[in-house]
Amino acid sequence: MRTTVQGPDGGYITVEHPEGATEVQILDYAKQNYKPTPANIGVSGLPQAIKETLPEFGTASKAVMGAYSAIDQPALRLKQLFGGGLGKEDEAAVIANRAILQESPAALGGNVLMNLLGLGKAAPTSVTGSMALGGGLGFMEPTLPGESTVKNVGAGAALGGVGNVAARGVARMVLPQAVARSAPMLQEGVTPTPGQALGGFAQRAEEGLTSVPVLGDAIRVGQRRSVEQFNRAAINQALEPIGKKLDGPVGREGVAKAGGLISEAYDDLLPKLKVVADQQFVDDLTGVRTLAQNMPEMRAKQFDSILKSEVIDKFTTAGRMSGETMKEVESKLGSYIRKYSASQDADQRLLGEALQEAQRSLRAVVQRANPDEAGGLAKINEAYANLLRVENAAGRLGSADGVFSPESLRSATRAMDPSLRKRAFTRGNALMQDLAESGVDVLGKKVPDSGTPFRSLMATGPLGLGMGVATSPLGLLYTPWGQQAATSLFARRPEAAAPLASAWRTMGSLSPVAGPAFLQYVPR
Repeated sequence: MRTTVQGPDGGYITVEHPEGATEVQILDYAKQNYKPTPANIGVSGLPQAIKETLPEFGTASKAVMGAYSAIDQPALRLKQLFGGGLGKEDEAAVIANRAILQESPAALGGNVLMNLLGLGKAAPTSVTGSMALGGGLGFMEPTLPGESTVKNVGAGAALGGVGNVAARGVARMVLPQAVARSAPMLQEGVTPTPGQALGGFAQRAEEGLTSVPVLGDAIRVGQRRSVEQFNRAAINQALEPIGKKLDGPVGREGVAKAGGLISEAYDDLLPKLKVVADQQFVDDLTGVRTLAQNMPEMRAKQFDSILKSEVIDKFTTAGRMSGETMKEVESKLGSYIRKYSASQDADQRLLGEALQEAQRSLRAVVQRANPDEAGGLAKINEAYANLLRVENAAGRLGSADGVFSPESLRSATRAMDPSLRKRAFTRGNALMQDLAESGVDVLGKKVPDSGTPFRSLMATGPLGLGMGVATSPLGLLYTPWGQQAATSLFARRPEAAAPLASAWRTMGSLSPVAGPAFLQYVPR
């Protein structure tokens, strides 16, 4: 005969016994011959069945039991909410699931892995999202008599939030934000000050300390050095297409020398070229002249006069121009463009931009007529386009002696973006924009000028004098080797740091899924 009774694990099992056996005999028979399997004990007893039937697997069987509990616990919770509550056998299953997770790290791992598989790609990225998910998973934990759903939700939210914050904190230590901000500049050889490398409060404190006796002078020297290195990096980036680098000072002298290097590259190449005006060139010049009519009348006439005398009249009646003549045209156009593009007068800058468009059209026809030299021409043209941004920055207000700030270079990259409605700049793809914005982010001032409460506190009275005496040895950090050492410590990381930090951020996003497992350790 077969009779269904409650087994020793709390689940209900079907027992085979002799006909006429008493209830006590049936239970005793069940106890002695109990062989639990998923088929004869039902859902609530499955963890115990795995434990009894797969002992030889050890850690693996415990991981399977933990994974099963990730399904069983929510199922029991749904039964509690919508199925009229938990019966005694269900409560026994809840207790069994919790005991498994408390006993075995392998079971915890299996539980977390199953939750990860269930979550898929829906992991939240923010701390708030992690707390919401953790709280939701806490709500799906079944409660026994005397336990609180509110506590489960609160504990799940706390576990999700703390896990996210902790993992992201590790990610920031592996790859600080300062490293990502500084990367384009560091690649170009710019060494920020310690405060600039760290960013945030450290940079604000450094700015405030510029008014402290002795130390403040050292900080200002270090900051000036960083800006000059930034200028050199910008000029060298402009020259990179032609394989040249600036040696000597920056400022006006450095910009002029860079222009000379590009002109030399043109001088070497232009005599080998032929220039033949084609229909595309005619159409391009017509378009430029049409756009120039939108300028004030005086500037529009000036543009037409320069275009006719310095470009159109240099072609023969057959529409040809020698390489030597082309060199002269380039030189003359370049001088006009530098003069008007750096002007403080808005109308003159418009004239400079119109001449620049005419120059592009001329260079394009040269490339079309000389396909064998197109690669070299393209590199020279790229270098010249980059240098125009540098020259524009060096000519702006505040660029004393031609040494420009990152803000000036960023403004120049935007002003000289030829795309419709500055789309390239908006998308972050304008020429030299990457370097300029890295410089703005790292080297730009983060504290208001003197007179703010923060800076005044650091600069005046006994506190300022005391800090000057006590901190002057810190000035060593603002020597060239000191800045190099600080940058290596604060803003440089190996290539493996980026994927490692990304992995930690992912762990932070996935941290709530561990909540149901570790919730078993939280007092209810």
